[in-house]
Amino acid sequence: MRHIVGSWIDRTILVAYLPLTGTVRDRVGAAVRDPAASADLRWLDVQYLYGPVVDGLRAVVLPLVGRLAGLDAKCSESLSSPR
Repeated sequence: MRHIVGSWIDRTILVAYLPLTGTVRDRVGAAVRDPAASADLRWLDVQYLYGPVVDGLRAVVLPLVGRLAGLDAKCSESLSSPR
């Protein structure tokens, strides 16, 4: 997939993770030292902490957007109807 996307944007996309080779101990060590894996762990922390906040806001804001759209439709209908 990296090759396909790379051909679209005319760039080479490198492999994000270091290869896991050797003994189990070597592989675990490589996974722990891998910068991409640590970035993934940081992203999981952010999702764990802020995900519920974003979901809560979404639960409050989306119904309000629906109500505002309904009010806008009623207002447009009343303005466009002949008197």
